Amino acid sequence: MGWFWFSTPPLLLVRSAEEVKFLDTQVCINTSERNRGMDIHQLKQRIDASGKKLVTLGNEYIKSKDEIAARKVLVKMFGEISQQTLLLGEQNAQMDRNQKGLK
Repeated sequence: MGWFWFSTPPLLLVRSAEEVKFLDTQVCINTSERNRGMDIHQLKQRIDASGKKLVTLGNEYIKSKDEIAARKVLVKMFGEISQQTLLLGEQNAQMDRNQKGLK
């Protein structure tokens, strides 16, 4: 069985077509379009919730019994990290707009 590299974020290493199908159905990343217009408080709440979700997923990863289960949790973690990064970027942009008075 071979390994396949995917360069789209997040960078993933998969061994089979079944894993690719799993990735297609499980990883859902919000775009900044969807986050546009949120105020700092809303973004902070979503970032905090995302952090808690990452802790939960990390605990799930630690408890994984086999490689496949661990890999599935890692995929969810990468997706959540990507979403959190987008939220942090939008929060940063909103803070810049607020500072410049362009809100």
